Amino acid sequence: MRRRWIGIDITYLAVDLIRKRLRHTYGDETEQTYIIHGIPADAGGAAALFAENPFYPTQGMRDDAGKAGNSTSGLTGQTSPKIPILTVHDLRTGTHPHMPTAILPYLKAKPRDPDQLTLDAG
Repeated sequence: MRRRWIGIDITYLAVDLIRKRLRHTYGDETEQTYIIHGIPADAGGAAALFAENPFYPTQGMRDDAGKAGNSTSGLTGQTSPKIPILTVHDLRTGTHPHMPTAILPYLKAKPRDPDQLTLDAG
C-alpha cells in the first residue's frame, strides 16, 4: 500500500473493524506491516491503561473537534459543531448531540386533493 498515515479512534470496535478489513483485503501477512498502540492485551493492561488517565483520549478528541469549528445550516440557520463528540457517559446521562434539525420534504407534501384525477392501473 505504501501509505504513511496515523489512524486515531478510541473505540476498540472501530480499530478492530479496520484491522479485519485490512486482513480480509490484503491477507493475514498485512498485520506485520502496521502497529496498533493502546489496545491492552489482557485485563492487567486494560487496568493500567485506565489508571494512567481514563479521560485523556476523550478530552483530546473534544479539543480537536472544537478546533474544527461550527457549521450553519443554509436552510434553518441553526448552528452546530462540525464534529460533535459524545462519550458513553454523555449518552447514559441523556445528553444528545447538537445537530441541525432534519428537514424531511416528503413529510411537508400536501395531502392529495380528493377532486384530483387518479390513474387507473387496471
